Amino acid sequence: MLKRYKNFINEKKYTSKHLNKKFWDDNLEFDENVEKKLVDIANDFYETLDIDLPIVDIHLTGSMANFNYTKNSDLDVHILIDFDKYDGEKETLNKLLRTKAFVWNLKHNIIIRDSDVELYVQDSSEKHIATGLYSLKNSEWIKKPEYTDPEVDDKDVESKFNKWKFEINKIYESLNDEELTEEESKEYYERTEKLKDKLRKFRRKGLNDEGEFSVENITFKELRNDGWINKLYKSNVSFYDKIYSQ
Repeated sequence: MLKRYKNFINEKKYTSKHLNKKFWDDNLEFDENVEKKLVDIANDFYETLDIDLPIVDIHLTGSMANFNYTKNSDLDVHILIDFDKYDGEKETLNKLLRTKAFVWNLKHNIIIRDSDVELYVQDSSEKHIATGLYSLKNSEWIKKPEYTDPEVDDKDVESKFNKWKFEINKIYESLNDEELTEEESKEYYERTEKLKDKLRKFRRKGLNDEGEFSVENITFKELRNDGWINKLYKSNVSFYDKIYSQ
C-alpha cells in the first residue's frame, strides 16, 4: 500500500503546469456541463438539510481548482451557508451539517470523469485559505491559482504519514475484536472522535501556515488516497454501532 505513496514522493508529482483538462480549458474556463451537474447535486443535498438558511455560494476548491491535482483527486464542492443567521449554537449547527454531509458522501457514489464528488457545508464567514477557489454558482474565479514550483520536505511527509497510519490502523484492527465490551467500544469511539478533530486541525494548520504544498496538507492527501481516512471514519461509525447494539 505504501508503494504508490513512495512513487508519489520519489517522482515529486506535486504539481502540473495546467489544470485538469477533463474539467478546464486552456483559458481556465470550467466545463459548463459539469458545472451544472455539480450545482444540481449541491442543491439536491441542500434540500435534505431542511434548514431555513439560504445558500450563499457553491465553491469548487481543493486540488481540482489548482495545479496540484492527481488521478485520485476529488471534486470538492463546498456549500456556503451564513451561520450568523442561525438562532442556535453555531458549533452545534456545524457538527450537524458536517455529519449530514458525511452521511450523504457515504451513501452516494457520484463519479464525474473518473473523479469522486465530495460535498461539504461551510460557514460563509469562514476565512478562505485555498490558493484556488471557483464559484460554481456564479461561474467565476474567486481566487485564480498561480503555478509555482513547490519545495516539499519528503522525509517529513513520509514520517507524518507513517505516524497517522500506525495510529489509525491500530484502531481499525480493533474492529475485529468480538469480545470488546460496551465500555471499551466507547473508549475507541471517543478516540476516533478526537483523531478526526486532530486531523482536521492538523491539515488546517498546514494550509494556514504554508498553503496547499504544506507537509500537513500533502500528508492528509496521501492518507486519504491510501484509504486511511476512510478507515478512520468507518471505525468511528462502527464503534458507535457497537455501543448500542445488543
